[in-house]
Amino acid sequence: MRTRPTPPVVLTAEERETLEQRARRPTTAQALAQRARIVLASLRKYLDTLLRQHVVRALLIVVAPLVPLACAQATRPADPETSRRWLGYLQDGKTTKEEALLKLGLPSAQFEGERILSWRLMLHASDGLVPVAREVDPFDPRMAQWREAEYNLILVFDQRNVMQRHSLIKIK
Repeated sequence: MRTRPTPPVVLTAEERETLEQRARRPTTAQALAQRARIVLASLRKYLDTLLRQHVVRALLIVVAPLVPLACAQATRPADPETSRRWLGYLQDGKTTKEEALLKLGLPSAQFEGERILSWRLMLHASDGLVPVAREVDPFDPRMAQWREAEYNLILVFDQRNVMQRHSLIKIK
């Protein structure tokens, strides 16, 4: 059953003091003391709600601008020479998704119904850019990290599964 919202209790300092005295005084009639306690409890609840709202608002004002900074990871495009040397087989408008999957293996992540694929890569001395697997924490299998990953390769495909563009980003 829904009830109407109760209006906030607004008391002057004198009225509040009077109610507190009546609620504490042992000689006050029990019904009157109970009413005083109910009004004071309602006032406390209202003040607590106001305080909570102000604290949340203040936190949002202070913390919200910092969230992008905390989540941001230093990234920059990879050296074009690295991309040309090790990813020369990727050609925008020509390479198919099948060719990319055969060359790179399963992607690290997929987006937009597998239209965008992403691989975490590291630069191996002799093999060039190679995919990196996530390292699972043996103490907490839910936690996994990409410790050795140095690059993120992103491929964007069209409806015909032909790569439209690609980007190699240095993440470390």
